[in-house]
Amino acid sequence: MNAAMEKLIREKCKDNTGFELLISENEENVISFNRDNYHLFLKLRYNSLQMSIRIEENSVFCLIFLDPILVNSQNKGEFITFINHMNWLTMGFGHFYVDKNYDIAYAIRIPEYMILNHIDEVRAELFEIPVHFYTDMQIPLSKLATGDWDAEIAIQYVDELYNCWRVCDKDYGI
Repeated sequence: MNAAMEKLIREKCKDNTGFELLISENEENVISFNRDNYHLFLKLRYNSLQMSIRIEENSVFCLIFLDPILVNSQNKGEFITFINHMNWLTMGFGHFYVDKNYDIAYAIRIPEYMILNHIDEVRAELFEIPVHFYTDMQIPLSKLATGDWDAEIAIQYVDELYNCWRVCDKDYGI
């Protein structure tokens, strides 16, 4: 499983999709406390994503979160309402949540048998599906962060996007 994941991640970072792998260099007096096997970055149009991948005994756990942090104590409720709605729309193995550090995260655990037998589906579940969702959410998340929108408008925006395959930005003051 380790070799399959190593190959998948290295290929993804070389395929011109924008993923960058952070490789921690072992220096003489530096000890790494990083519990993840891989840490990747991806720049989107309006924000960035960080991806931490940890290989466990019988599965791979992946956590993808936004950079910068958009949630604060005043807007947390609006974000949670919106993120919960996004979970109804997702069709992947993972789910979104707002954690105690105000990160908007997407968590996914993929069992070993999937990695060993269905690598194309694993590639989609780890990289393509969550990135598409985060890409679709960029404008609503930014508008929620600035207070220009509440959760109801953000939900209306993504529902229109997913039902009509497009959104007229002028209808939303963009």
